[in-house]
Amino acid sequence: MTNFIIKKLLYDLTSNADFSLMGHYMTRLDIGDRVDHKFPVSSNGIANSDIIKSHLGLLVQSKTHFDAI
Repeated sequence: MTNFIIKKLLYDLTSNADFSLMGHYMTRLDIGDRVDHKFPVSSNGIANSDIIKSHLGLLVQSKTHFDAI
């Protein structure tokens, strides 16, 4: 897995630049296996880890309401 080097730049990045860092962090934490193992869902339902990842994606974009998805 690639390690990120965080440094201050002279220019602004796009608003979606935080997604790569958040995705890397969630992969390291292994959110999918940890959450789905403790809170299983039937085969027809949406996995709880997907809901958490979606909500964290909204928070990275500074959106607080889940209906923004």
